[in-house]
Amino acid sequence: RYGIAFYYQQRNQQYGMGKNMFLLHTRRQSGKGFFSVEIILYACIACATTLIFSTLFTNSVKRYKEAYSRECLLRQAVICEETVRHELRYAENVRVSGKTVTYTDENGKNAGFTVHKFGLYKKLNNGTVQPLTGDDYGAEQHTAVFVEPYGGEAFFQKDEEAIVMHFMLKDRVTEEEQECCVYVVPLATAWKDEYGKNS
Repeated sequence: RYGIAFYYQQRNQQYGMGKNMFLLHTRRQSGKGFFSVEIILYACIACATTLIFSTLFTNSVKRYKEAYSRECLLRQAVICEETVRHELRYAENVRVSGKTVTYTDENGKNAGFTVHKFGLYKKLNNGTVQPLTGDDYGAEQHTAVFVEPYGGEAFFQKDEEAIVMHFMLKDRVTEEEQECCVYVVPLATAWKDEYGKNS
């Protein structure tokens, strides 16, 4: 009887020890699984945060480039309009073609404006030209800013006694654009019409 009781006692102890080892092993496995889930969760949060900030940064850079492009185009349009208006206002013997306008300036010398390839140029009285449009990114054929006819019209044309310059300034990188338009009557023409003679 005592032998049988001792046997069952040893068996219960072994069974209990095995059960405890099983529970400990199960807890260890559960701990490892929970740790893996945490790593995956943290990685997903980090990826999502990186994606959000990279998108915000990209959009901010894009908006900055577009705003800077609009500012550059507007500045060039103002320079073109003021230069052409001032020169043609005091011009005489004005001759207009589709891409060129020539005249005699206030000093009695030949000058003018012309559109060549991608830009607007001022023809100086010493025979050279000065660009009024474009940018500083390289050669003329690589410039980001270029001129394009407005609505298919000529760059220069006459409207009765007035000289009209009309075109679009465009940025090929940002695709921004700015209208440039001048409508001016030379003083020599206005005085001739009013007094019947040239100034």
